[in-house]
Amino acid sequence: MTIGEALKETRKNLELSQTEMAYPILTKSYYSKIERGIHEINASDLIKILEMHDIDISEFLTKCGVKENRIDKEYWGEQLSQAYYDQDLNKVKKLELEIPNIKTDTYTKDFLKSMIILNKANLKGSTDTLPDEIKKHVKSLIFKAENWNKENLSLFSISLPLWSDQEMKPIVTSLLKK
Repeated sequence: MTIGEALKETRKNLELSQTEMAYPILTKSYYSKIERGIHEINASDLIKILEMHDIDISEFLTKCGVKENRIDKEYWGEQLSQAYYDQDLNKVKKLELEIPNIKTDTYTKDFLKSMIILNKANLKGSTDTLPDEIKKHVKSLIFKAENWNKENLSLFSISLPLWSDQEMKPIVTSLLKK
């Protein structure tokens, strides 16, 4: 099933008009063309529409034949963060096994691998035992981020044990400026 077909089916199940389904995110005209397969919808608009109607994103994408391994960095970052806050090492390990199957860019895979390494180390209470090479790599990855968003801040927050007091002052100053 295409995304347009799934949107149409979902809209009809919710007994909504095309305008009610898409407004104020998209015009009725554009949305109609998405349902008919004439236009594609960008991921951001799709997520906004789904969230606006309290539609589970994972379930929707599964309906479209999109497997979880194609969901973006935000989804994976949230899963890893939740596992960390739940102190669930088994979930972190399970997510680690899925990372190689994700279809995404190298930076995102690297980002997710770093999140996993730090989550595992923090949950085991052993960030001190991480090799210096990994510590340097994680630190450099944090500064490769073009924008500070939820995922980057999450990576930064779980990497705090890696930073010395001397390193923290300019980092925090830089963050506050951004």
